[in-house]
Amino acid sequence: MRASRDRLRYQRQPPPPVDIAAVVAHLTHLKAAYGIGAWQIAHLTGVSERLVHMIRQKQHVRILPSTAAKLLAAQPVRAPGQRVVGLPAWRIVRWLESEGYTRPQVARLVGVRSIGLRKHYTARVVAKLHAIKRHLERGSRPDDEGSFGDASPPPGQS
Repeated sequence: MRASRDRLRYQRQPPPPVDIAAVVAHLTHLKAAYGIGAWQIAHLTGVSERLVHMIRQKQHVRILPSTAAKLLAAQPVRAPGQRVVGLPAWRIVRWLESEGYTRPQVARLVGVRSIGLRKHYTARVVAKLHAIKRHLERGSRPDDEGSFGDASPPPGQS
């Protein structure tokens, strides 16, 4: 019984490997369009970072279909620390200033020491600025700790 089971296990053939051209194109697109690196792709897909590097550098010519499917399923998600263009964030800061907030207040709401004109911000800062703008557009105002639990008036207006 055991011998026949072992024989069946060794007779099974692994799935035929697939070409990496489509995977390399997808990984190149994610890198060029969204700045997503090997670590982020590995984190999203469960494939090792080393294998992602090797595929990008075309050191592998063929990979298993399951690995190709995981890599092709990777969607563009920004890492919190990824640097993004600063102009949209700066527009939100300027809008917040027009609403009566000072730059130190905006920096405290976002959770940074200072917020000034920069070429790049982290994705985390930009996401927080967008969230603050959404809350303010809905009419909610942050309390003294910076959370949006009540509808207090903007700073300087009582």
